[in-house]
Amino acid sequence: MSDKLASPFTLASAQLEALWIESESLQFDGDIETIIDLWTESATKLPDSTTQKLVILKYLAVSRDYYRSGDDKNFRLFFLRAMKNMDAARIDQLIDMQQRRQQPIDEANQQRQSVINSAQEEARRIWNADESKSLKVGEVSERIWSMLGDKKPKTITTVRKWIGKVAPDYAREGGRPSKKK
Repeated sequence: MSDKLASPFTLASAQLEALWIESESLQFDGDIETIIDLWTESATKLPDSTTQKLVILKYLAVSRDYYRSGDDKNFRLFFLRAMKNMDAARIDQLIDMQQRRQQPIDEANQQRQSVINSAQEEARRIWNADESKSLKVGEVSERIWSMLGDKKPKTITTVRKWIGKVAPDYAREGGRPSKKK
């Protein structure tokens, strides 16, 4: 094997050969003109923004012409190309649909993360101002939970988990805080 890269012609020939081998296995049940019509109708329903739409329609038109002329080999090649591009277009559609569904979830997660970050920052500020080093996670979580207003989670335990990650060691120690005299 040589160290040179294969020429584009060689790659195209190999791709065409692989496509031809695959196209020989195509089995058609029913009238081929009707099958092409159904695929064409399906392709026209793709959004205009789909880059493969025009390619698919062109391949289907060319495959119809080859079928009508009796050129079975080229009919199968172009029909298979149309099917492969249709699959790619449908995959693109599914990806776009998934991204549209995911967007509100991502936005909600970003808002939630923003609330978590602000709660943790406020907890750090409170503990940095605690000269006596006596404030525990429970006390600070109560303060922060009341400060969050309409952005607060359902339970104070959630806030306790958020700020527990940034709490100093003395604040994590168990037990009841000592009574102030």
